[in-house]
Amino acid sequence: MLISALAFIIVARLLGPSSYGLYVVALAIAGVFGALSDFGVGQSFNKFIAEYHIRKEKRKIEELLSDGLTVLVIISAALTILAFLLSGLAAHYVGGGTQTVVAIEVASLLVFLTMVFSAMYHALAGFGMGKDIAIVTFSQVGVQGGVSVLLAFLGFGALAPLLGFEAGNTLGILLSLAVIYSKNHLSFRRPSVERIRKLLGFALPLAGSNLMVSFTYYVPPVVLGIFAATAVVGNFGVAMRLNNFIGVATESISMAILPMFSAVVSIRALRRKLSSTYNNVMYIIFILLAPALAYIAVLAKQISFILVGATYSLAPMYLGIMSAFLIFGIFGYYTSLLLIGAGKVKSVFAYNTIIALVQVISIIALIPTLKGIGAVLALFVINPLATAAIFVYGVRKLLKIRTNLIALLKVVVATAISMLFLVPVLLLLQNMYELTLLVSAAVIILVYPAVLAYMKLLSKKEVDTLRGVTADIPLISKAVILLTSYASFFIR
Repeated sequence: MLISALAFIIVARLLGPSSYGLYVVALAIAGVFGALSDFGVGQSFNKFIAEYHIRKEKRKIEELLSDGLTVLVIISAALTILAFLLSGLAAHYVGGGTQTVVAIEVASLLVFLTMVFSAMYHALAGFGMGKDIAIVTFSQVGVQGGVSVLLAFLGFGALAPLLGFEAGNTLGILLSLAVIYSKNHLSFRRPSVERIRKLLGFALPLAGSNLMVSFTYYVPPVVLGIFAATAVVGNFGVAMRLNNFIGVATESISMAILPMFSAVVSIRALRRKLSSTYNNVMYIIFILLAPALAYIAVLAKQISFILVGATYSLAPMYLGIMSAFLIFGIFGYYTSLLLIGAGKVKSVFAYNTIIALVQVISIIALIPTLKGIGAVLALFVINPLATAAIFVYGVRKLLKIRTNLIALLKVVVATAISMLFLVPVLLLLQNMYELTLLVSAAVIILVYPAVLAYMKLLSKKEVDTLRGVTADIPLISKAVILLTSYASFFIR
């Protein structure tokens, strides 16, 4: 994550708001074409490989990988070609010239690379190969960052981060395939039409669900590019990127959660523990992420100005709003994983369709008039709130599980109380941005565990669960061990 952050900072500063805005628009248009994500194949890999791996059914794993990759390569290649052929038309609608056309043409290859890499990442998670995920991610991010920075220095403009992205994903795919097949001693088997039909029976609803989620994620930057200057899009894109750094942690955690839910559902003796498992996981997620998101929201100005400079003048406001409401989106996403683990993929698709409709209405209503702030409200306020509400309703209706919202609310209150300790820091240090961030981080690390323990929100049980959930996640696990050891001093 450090490499990615450094590369992003350098590239954003070298490109400036306008060129970075062009990159965001081109990436978003490619994202629209790749809105099917990995066509549900990745989540199928994650769920079924975990189940087959537990039962030691090697042949089924080989067949699943062969069938899934065959489907994915064909679909992603077709979408890539379509994106390339329609690049001129897409550039026309966002008011761009030749430079925009070229950027979209280059970005079109990302449709194929991103879809395949996403599926391979999920496959690694299904095997529980946490260390290998870290190695693949480090290599992918390192190459992406290095190529992006080098090309930005050479004057490639908006093409620099696009080409870097493609180089990193290519390496990630090759490494993932090598690791999965060599370490698990697997062979590629001839795809079967019958097996592919069964796979698609599970994956297609997920593909539709991914379409709803991804489409509404990538459409706002494209619409914003139509109604606002590329500099505004650049500010919006920078704020999104800054906010997404915490997504590395949430994505890593989600890779562990889906196999966990799938295992609990598939093993009959554990099914009665599904409700407690779900609520415990949600509770731990809130304890982990609430202070990090609140820290970003409160210190958005300092973070933005230090990292990308004052030229991105709108980014702090965007970032603050995004981070404040992101916890609801994360909560909704993890709740949807429970339904996927239980095999309720058609319901997940239906719920994401409703969320997408809400998103589309908010995009149409807000972006043309409010520009950047309208995109922020549509994507990072209305969407996460709708996601959380609908999936909480879903697990209650379909699985008869009541979400312990009171416990989660108490964690939010504890986080808010901890943030109040930053007021003196902000008043005393004011424009000393770097020192403000360091002191504020130290204050939260010292205060937050104590507040949790004082409010009786953290016990030995939660400490053990916290360590267990993050055990296979490099860096995060070590930080959690240190923080929980410190918190144990306050637990009575």
